[in-house]
Amino acid sequence: MPKYSYKCKKCENIINVFHSMSKALTDCAACNTNNSLVRLPSSFFYDSGEKQQKVGDLVEKAIKDFRTDLEEEKSRARKEEWSTDD
Repeated sequence: MPKYSYKCKKCENIINVFHSMSKALTDCAACNTNNSLVRLPSSFFYDSGEKQQKVGDLVEKAIKDFRTDLEEEKSRARKEEWSTDD
């Protein structure tokens, strides 16, 4: 079942509930007000006001960081002296 968030117009209480798509809540149990609940957009579409990064940007940054680490490790390895004791 999907999760829905509702906000009461009177007491501004926010509740999160799981129910079928065909059901809708209308009455606030916190303040006992009828027809006061408004369904909020799902968190997938909800704009919290915070800047969110795109997944592609995060992956691109991770790849860049890994490349930088790899180049540093290569540089350290080139400076080390290697010997074979066979």
